[in-house]
Amino acid sequence: MLKEGEVKPLWTSETIRQYKVQKECVREQIYNASKFYFNFSDSLMSTMEDDMKKITRATINEASGLDIARSAYEDWINNSPGEKYLRHLPGVTFNPKQLFYLTYTQSQPYTK
Repeated sequence: MLKEGEVKPLWTSETIRQYKVQKECVREQIYNASKFYFNFSDSLMSTMEDDMKKITRATINEASGLDIARSAYEDWINNSPGEKYLRHLPGVTFNPKQLFYLTYTQSQPYTK
């Protein structure tokens, strides 16, 4: 039983360790892609460390939010009897999962 004002950690130490490993993997992917795409030198990339941390956080947050939304959408599709029509929309060749991602990408800003 928790005492008043006491907070129970939501993550175990193993969960935190695994999160840090995954976070570093995302950071490395962003670093390598940025370096390759923009042809930046290692010295220039090292000056962007704070930006890389922000970008990594934003990428993880967006991916997590998208995963939560996708899971909720799939639950809605599978558990809402009145919404089963989405499985067979006339003239639409996409399945519900593909429709979810199409809708997501259409909501994102596009720049040339």
